[in-house]
Amino acid sequence: MRAWHSIICLAIALTVLFCGCLTVEVHSKVDVDATVSSYSFNLTTNQFVYDALKESAKEQGYATLRESLLSQTEPGTIEYSEVWDGDTVTIRMDSLRPTQLLDPGNWTVQKVDGYMIYRDARFVSNESTDDSEELVDESDEFVDDSDWLGNESDEFVDDSDWLGNEADDLGDALLSGVSLHYYLEMPGKIVDTNANTVNGNKAEWHLTGTDVFTTEIYAKSEVPALALPGFSALAALAGLACALVCLYRKNR
Repeated sequence: MRAWHSIICLAIALTVLFCGCLTVEVHSKVDVDATVSSYSFNLTTNQFVYDALKESAKEQGYATLRESLLSQTEPGTIEYSEVWDGDTVTIRMDSLRPTQLLDPGNWTVQKVDGYMIYRDARFVSNESTDDSEELVDESDEFVDDSDWLGNESDEFVDDSDWLGNEADDLGDALLSGVSLHYYLEMPGKIVDTNANTVNGNKAEWHLTGTDVFTTEIYAKSEVPALALPGFSALAALAGLACALVCLYRKNR
């Protein structure tokens, strides 16, 4: 899973540098036993970015981009495919079996006080957060040191605010070609989330630009009391058994 994150970061950098487009689509389904029963990851971009990713994989010692992306997964757990449409390619990876060990600290599913909590922060950029905090600290120190300047420092602070807004606008413009569409299905009704849309036990996030790297995917849902693995099948067998018993007694 971490290899996927590295590839995404590189693809984003290439997209920004060469004004391309990058779309990531994720589908994730959580079961009552806190496992992700199905998961799919799609990355759509142009041939230039794809070729650069492939070259990067070769520099790291991998024969193909596929080998690089699957290097940190167990054999037979992920199905990989590429679909080309002219100059556009979609790299698709689908899980072939449920998984419980995800990416501790960045991608977790937990049962807490009778609720299921899902978090995915793999797209969040820690570096940008750390840098912004460092800049805030430095600006505070500068304001403290510049008290003696009086009105001069006030004017500089006003100008720095303007520059900060300009930098934010520039970042949004550079990342305008990056988007994330995240679809999540929880085992019960979702009671708390930061999703764009919610419908019962399903939630969707549609993020673009800098929002992709500052938004943690979060959802909290109820856990159905009778939702046990195989419960529906057991109920069906029990019903069939009762029907056979009733039929046997009737024919006696």
